[in-house]
Amino acid sequence: MANMLNFFTYIIEGFKASIRYKIATFLIIAGLGIILGYTFDITLATKDKFFSIMYNNTFGIVETVIMFIFLLIGLLMMIDLYLKDTKKSTVLFYSLGIPNMNIHSPENAVPARYRLNFDNRKESINSYDKNTVKTKIAKYKEYFESRFEDSDTQKIYVAALGGFPYLFLLGMLFRNGYSKVEVLDFKRFDHEGKWYALDRYSDSSATHKLLYEQGLTIENEIERIKTSSNSEAAIALAYTFPIEKDRIPAQLKNDTLFLKNSLGIGHDKLSNHSLQNDLLQELSYYLGSIGNRKEKIHLFVSAQASMCINIGKILMDNGHPNIIVHNYNVNSRSYDWSLSVNEIE
Repeated sequence: MANMLNFFTYIIEGFKASIRYKIATFLIIAGLGIILGYTFDITLATKDKFFSIMYNNTFGIVETVIMFIFLLIGLLMMIDLYLKDTKKSTVLFYSLGIPNMNIHSPENAVPARYRLNFDNRKESINSYDKNTVKTKIAKYKEYFESRFEDSDTQKIYVAALGGFPYLFLLGMLFRNGYSKVEVLDFKRFDHEGKWYALDRYSDSSATHKLLYEQGLTIENEIERIKTSSNSEAAIALAYTFPIEKDRIPAQLKNDTLFLKNSLGIGHDKLSNHSLQNDLLQELSYYLGSIGNRKEKIHLFVSAQASMCINIGKILMDNGHPNIIVHNYNVNSRSYDWSLSVNEIE
């Protein structure tokens, strides 16, 4: 069912995006068809044959007038549409934040109709360096704000890999211009790797479950954390890899809500909008509920790139507390630095 819905969505979006071109193309073909003098007579399934197609090459003054009208209107429409569309730009923001990774460009993941006027911006940074992340995010903020304000920018595709703080903060930049932004993801285990756009629908739904505590509910844990004496709390999201309790800073370990998703821990399990939105809505509620009692909420997240970015997109200035995002160092197997969103805004 989901595959069928995704297919029809693709057809509808493609039709809506190019319907004017279809009309113009039809008029041009109709005009050219008449100028060639082809009048088609199609006969289906008779006793003697399955079908036949016959044509003649004669036309009179009426056909000639219709030909020129169709052809002229079609050509004028096509020229006008082309000139307008060449003025509209599609931005592909490609950011590789993982050192020593040679990954193909995500250009093929962008629909062909959006590549007519392509602004391809590639960034390579060390997303695991705190100062570099702060500097780059400040730089990107100005860039994207100008793109959101530009009425000629019809779509912004974002393809980024890197540490969670970097991807989260990158997602924060898209909160006000979300309607123009499409976040791509990267499938690492598809031969040499492949960028792709997320599907819209899923046959299943997703919800959060506690990662460790047995016999308790998420609501129980939230109430326990809210009533603790600690002025700070944390949420650990184990979507791609488990998050060990011992890796969480000691002062937060007992006040951390450890969560996984109902589809299980693993790569690329949240590769469509429907599943991600299920979890993002719940996460937004958890942040708001815990944040009513705490000064800060720390985030420790193991998730695929698009999910990390989209977590940043849901942050609400008035609905959520100050968020602290933590970077995981694979070599030391520890969270070695953190950033407050207040340091960026």
